[in-house]
Amino acid sequence: MNIAQDFNDIELCKLTRAIHNWLTYNSIVSRAELLAESSIRYPLCEYIERQMGLKCELEFDHELFVQKSIDFYWENEQGEDKEINYLELKFVRKDTTSRKETRRVFDDLYRLSYLQKDNAKCYFIMCGDTQLFLQQFKESKALRPKRGRPRKNPISQNGEDNLQLENHVFQDWFSFKEADAEKTIKQEEKKYDDVYNNFKKHYKLIKSDPDFQWRKSFKTRLVEYVDNKNQSIGLWEVYNV
Repeated sequence: MNIAQDFNDIELCKLTRAIHNWLTYNSIVSRAELLAESSIRYPLCEYIERQMGLKCELEFDHELFVQKSIDFYWENEQGEDKEINYLELKFVRKDTTSRKETRRVFDDLYRLSYLQKDNAKCYFIMCGDTQLFLQQFKESKALRPKRGRPRKNPISQNGEDNLQLENHVFQDWFSFKEADAEKTIKQEEKKYDDVYNNFKKHYKLIKSDPDFQWRKSFKTRLVEYVDNKNQSIGLWEVYNV
């Protein structure tokens, strides 16, 4: 799928396909157990620097929130204009639909939305094993027991609350096949209370600002989605409303 709309989209589509090829190769040669968010960061950053000719920084400090960072940061010049790019990466896990991991995905998106400006673009990548990608992300469903109603409070072995949302939200947050499709995440929707409230609880401003207001909504836009029987990857733009 190639749904590039501008030069930056075209470059990001190439980056997405390059990372997908890297993931697939490592999967085919039986290195899948070595794949993780930490291992993917370096080939992704290397592609930005070697193929796009741009300096890439890892763990770039967020300009608003205390002790929070963005996975990738790079700048590119288009004529006389300088464009800033931020990117967050997630690797699909066996518990991506859990409350903990759903919060982590939301935190990435919401944190990015505060950085989007006229000269700054924000992106999110989810990737990993295709079977897990489908089960835990693209086609994720609420955790349900064999009989009866959805379980309300399953507890993981380490004691953490692993509640899975009764009507899972990833399909509401991300488009997977409609060209350039957008999804809007609104705070007013009751099912998002948990992720919004959790963010506000754990994120503090670097500098006190009496005019600061929490965003009530933000959007995602599909840039590129690539899959095969081994590995899948999607890249979305994130921006405020």
